[in-house]
Amino acid sequence: MTIWLALYLASHLTYATEQKLSGLVDIRFSTTKGYESYIVGDYGKFRYSDGSNFSLAQLALNYQIDWENNFSFHLITNAYGDGEKNALGVTESYFKYRSLPTENGLRYQLRSGFMYPKVSLENINTGWSSPYTLSYSTMNTWIGEEVRHLGIEGSITRLGRFSGSEHDLTLNLALLSHNDPNGSMLAWHGWTLSSRQSFWNEMLDFPNFPALSPGQPLSLQAKRSDPFREIDSKIGYHISGQWHWRNKLTLLAGSYDNRGGTDNVEDGQYNWITRFSNLGFKWKMQNDLTLLFQAMYGETKMRVINDFDVVDVDFNNAFLLLTKKWQNYRLSGRIEKFEVKDLDGIYGDNNDEIGDAITISFAYQMTRNLFLHLEYNRIDSERPSRLYHELDNSKIESQWQLGGRLYF
Repeated sequence: MTIWLALYLASHLTYATEQKLSGLVDIRFSTTKGYESYIVGDYGKFRYSDGSNFSLAQLALNYQIDWENNFSFHLITNAYGDGEKNALGVTESYFKYRSLPTENGLRYQLRSGFMYPKVSLENINTGWSSPYTLSYSTMNTWIGEEVRHLGIEGSITRLGRFSGSEHDLTLNLALLSHNDPNGSMLAWHGWTLSSRQSFWNEMLDFPNFPALSPGQPLSLQAKRSDPFREIDSKIGYHISGQWHWRNKLTLLAGSYDNRGGTDNVEDGQYNWITRFSNLGFKWKMQNDLTLLFQAMYGETKMRVINDFDVVDVDFNNAFLLLTKKWQNYRLSGRIEKFEVKDLDGIYGDNNDEIGDAITISFAYQMTRNLFLHLEYNRIDSERPSRLYHELDNSKIESQWQLGGRLYF
């Protein structure tokens, strides 16, 4: 709907001033040691299954229309030819209004459409890619898989330069819909490490487990999740704040609640209660050295009937990333800790998980827009649900990736 409306406005309104097209082509060769990928409904923690793979990791296109009255429209599409699940679709689509600063240094912004909440400090490049690593952190991999919404977001920023201050402050409030199954993938396959984003209207696979069998508590659950569906007609929210100091230090904190909680179900898709708090900072130190930290704590529950939560888990995740840039080179390292705690005790659906991950990534800038990356990823995790398929409870999986990225 928003796409066709934007194209109509672009062709009929005379004050449309500019149309822009930017993008990213990401080609990779990968070698993975682990299980079959979570993308195809297995227990592998990586995007790629065990073995070697040559792939189109990402083809991102960002189409933007600007008008003279500070309105714009943004359409972001992505395509993947990774051999796991080749696909093309829309990952974001929204209108934006951004005012000029007032005499007091206040600037207002409004966005409406299908979009990400303001959580990631890592995914800041074209197509929601990261300039630091080929694969996102496990935290932001989950954000890219399930945590988007159809909604409206308002922001107000106080620009310090208008009062001689070195500090900028921003407050954001987003009202959310079409996110009721959010949390199901985190419960049923746990934390993963990838660079793949889900599309609007895409169905997501998860592993089979005994509680899905006929006569068991989850027998009516669809065999795939529809993450961007609205079931209960309740509006959720995400409130966040940012503080910037001299373009050197950024602090971000937020609270998310999809306000699920009814026992509604549509086409095998249940209503989930998903809440989390997030905190992060990015510190640009001397000598082009940057330190980035993000942490998250929350809960997700699947309510079936009479206020009974057939799935009930707490989760937490934190990572620390250090990146150094010199001349045409960048070296980045990231360490992560993650956990899922199963609280419901339902037989045949043990969602406990604990683990850590390490990423080392080296990038060389060949030209202004062309980058060559070499990256190593390692995940050490314990997940008892693997025993349902006679796999190891404790597993170390590793991956090498060689990637070429062209931004345009």
